[in-house]
Amino acid sequence: MKRIIIVLYCLILTVSSNAYDIKQLSFVDFIQLLSHQTGRNIVLSDEIDKNFHIFLPTNSINKKTSTKVLFDILKINGLSYKNSGSVMLIYKTPQMKPIQTKPKKYLYIIKYKYLSSEDIKSLLSTFSDIQFNIFNNRIVFRSSKSDYKKIKQMIQTLDNSYQQKQVHFIVVSTQNSKLSKIGANYQIQKEFPDAKAYISLLTSSISFNSNVPNIYEFYSFINLLNNKGYSTIVTNPTINLIDQHDYVIESTTTLPFLVTTTTTKDAQNVTQTSYDYKDVGLKLYIKNVDIIDDKISFDLDINVQSILEKSVTPIVTNKHLQTHVTLENNQSIMIGGINSNESYETIQTIPFIENIPILNDLTKFRSNQNKNVTFSILISVN
Repeated sequence: MKRIIIVLYCLILTVSSNAYDIKQLSFVDFIQLLSHQTGRNIVLSDEIDKNFHIFLPTNSINKKTSTKVLFDILKINGLSYKNSGSVMLIYKTPQMKPIQTKPKKYLYIIKYKYLSSEDIKSLLSTFSDIQFNIFNNRIVFRSSKSDYKKIKQMIQTLDNSYQQKQVHFIVVSTQNSKLSKIGANYQIQKEFPDAKAYISLLTSSISFNSNVPNIYEFYSFINLLNNKGYSTIVTNPTINLIDQHDYVIESTTTLPFLVTTTTTKDAQNVTQTSYDYKDVGLKLYIKNVDIIDDKISFDLDINVQSILEKSVTPIVTNKHLQTHVTLENNQSIMIGGINSNESYETIQTIPFIENIPILNDLTKFRSNQNKNVTFSILISVN
């Protein structure tokens, strides 16, 4: 009888040492069980989510099974472990950063109509690592396919947002001393009954006339004055003005200006001369173009430079006028009465004799010229 009791007791000890009568455990309880079965210290990292339970298919689990269950749990939950002596550390597996490969780049060309170089540079500044060059309303650049699609869409959208209008400029210079001959010219009076009114538009003191009568007849009158030598069509451009762009119209002559520089070298003054070239004449600056539907407006900055003395250092006067122009389709405006007086002396000498001190002044021929010119600007929108 004693032998039977001892055998039963041994069986109970064996079962209690190899298996536990359980069926549902929290993760923390399961770790405690595993620590007891393996005799190891198990440490759980704080970053681990411990709020879950383990449901077992049987009421008992041994050391081998619980160890396998642990490894499966770690794998499913993205956890790892590390052994160090009698300690097992369980922690969250660090996320490996994906290796980012740079997208392949290709060479592209995009054409545009109205954008400026500064517009393009500003647009491309929103992208990183874009190499580009700009050639005559074309941009050549290297980028990925995805960036190319974005850049193309942005350029097309921005380019189409600009409006444009054809604006015709006629700049006329009229010599006032010749205008008296027009009144005596019967042929001109017969062909243009409104000649006096047209002359008034061209030569009256600074004026702005938005209602030019019979614009096409006025064009013909200007051409007649040009052909007869009474007036000169200085410039006659038609420009496509684009919204938010600036323009310059120039009719100038490049003049040399003598520049004298005196320096001291070895206690002696050394004089050196050179020439500085400047553009003198008429300059029109068109700024702040704004186009809305059938209306266009812009700031007009007019500079007229005149020569007062023609010499190695010409004396130049400058007249400056600023105005704001607003026009609708098929409308014109006349800016008249911008006077320019050119007075200068021309000296002619006889070669070789001019170098003889006594005869130099005797052989000089001086002529004074005085030219009174009025500039007029006719602006029309087609």
